Formats: sequence, structure tokens, C-alpha cells
Amino acid sequence: MNKIVPQFQNSLFSNIADSIPDIAEFGIDSILDEGVLKDFPLMSTLVGVKNVAQNLHDRNLLRQTLAFVKELNNGQLDEKKKEKYKKIIDENPKKAEAELGRVLIILNQNIELSKSKILAAIFQEYINENIDWKTFCEFSEITRMFFVDDIYDLDTIYQQAPNYLSFLSYGADRLVALGLVKSSTAPAIVEDALGIRQSMTLSDIGEKYYKIVSKVLL
Repeated sequence: MNKIVPQFQNSLFSNIADSIPDIAEFGIDSILDEGVLKDFPLMSTLVGVKNVAQNLHDRNLLRQTLAFVKELNNGQLDEKKKEKYKKIIDENPKKAEAELGRVLIILNQNIELSKSKILAAIFQEYINENIDWKTFCEFSEITRMFFVDDIYDLDTIYQQAPNYLSFLSYGADRLVALGLVKSSTAPAIVEDALGIRQSMTLSDIGEKYYKIVSKVLL
């Protein structure tokens, strides 16, 4: 981490974010071949002459990192808060190592680009001081376990609450298990010709998480 964290730090708010193309559309190989990322600080560390398995691993991290950096710099950061955060981590290497190192570890575990974009949106909220570091860690852990298509169920519940009735399902169980949704108490459970349904609402943390994630996924 002693090399990659400082390079990641230098990449976070650099002007190169504006020139990062749509990774999902072009793919990492075509971007590397065209040399678009030759000035990206992480290039020399993550892409080199290595065995194939390690190279694939590093390329995925580069892919996820690019998606994260591009989403982070989408114009939603408060400039004063951004400069404040940059100064803090510049003057406190241990804090930079702890926070940016954690972000890199999460990115390294991602397969779906959408999860790296969600992580960037959550990190925006942290830099903008809308959430604290503890909440960032909690939301990033939820994202790790979150089934991306469940955003549509969250959206439906958010739009229709408190009158939303859901069929008992694995999807509902997932959202409840993550703490994003509260299921009804027994008297609110109803049964009709279509089967058993129960009233569901977003929890307090579920509503906060939904408002962040929906900007990326919907």
C-alpha cells in the first residue's frame, strides 16, 4: 500500500477524471491500447509485465478505480469541502492510508462497475460532510452485500410508503437483512387471492442509503 495509496490520492481529484471514457462501453483493453490513460498515476503500478492471472487482477482494480474516480468528479463535490479534505489527507498520511487504503481494498473486491460508482457517491457524501466516516464504512459494507437490481424494489417502497405491500420474497428478505427495509408487524400482514403480503417501509438508514444510491442507479 505504501506506493499505491499516494498514487490513488493523486488520482482522486486530478483533471484526468474529465478524460476518462466510459469503461463499461469501451473496456479496459481498448483504452489501454489507445493510450488514453498513459498519464493516470496508477498505470505504472497496476499494469506491467506480470503473469496473466496477476495482470487480470490488476486490470480489474484499474477498471474499478477509473469508474470510482470518474463518478467522484461528476460535479457533485462541494469545492471548499473538497479542498479541505485534500489538505487534511495531504497533512496526515496515516489518515490517507486508513481511508484511501480502505477504499482501494473495497474497489479491489468489486466485480460490477456500478458498485464502484455507488462507493464514489457515498465517498462524495463523506467529503461533503453529509455523513461521517463510521456511516461511510457502514454504507460501503451494505454496498458490498447489496444486490444491485434490488434498487428498483427500494425505489418502489420509497415512492409508495407507507402504503406499500410486498409479497414475501427472497428480495424482501435481503433488504430487511441489510437493515434497509422494515417489515410490518403481524397485524399489518394481509392475505388475499394473490398470496401473503406485508407492509414495508424504508428504515432511517435505508432512506439515506436510497437517496445516495438512486442518483447512480436510477
